[in-house]
Amino acid sequence: MYRYIINCKASDVDYLNLLKAICNQDVGIKPSIHHDVFFININKGVIFHIYDDRGCDVISSSILELKDIYTKFNKWILDYDREAIKRTFEGKF
Repeated sequence: MYRYIINCKASDVDYLNLLKAICNQDVGIKPSIHHDVFFININKGVIFHIYDDRGCDVISSSILELKDIYTKFNKWILDYDREAIKRTFEGKF
């Protein structure tokens, strides 16, 4: 196992090509990357794990930090996860 940690700003990383490489991993298109990549926003305490072209896990210890993401991207939530995620946020704001 290799672990690389880069302490930087989003503007320091060519994240568009990195996201493309993550999404290409299952379809055999170059560029591709076959490793887990986590984007961590230290200031907000939010972790993004884009696992392939189908989705992204968004994790935080603070539900308040997830509120805007939940509201803005609610349509992106998969139907089979929707009710469980909705229950998590009900009455929390």
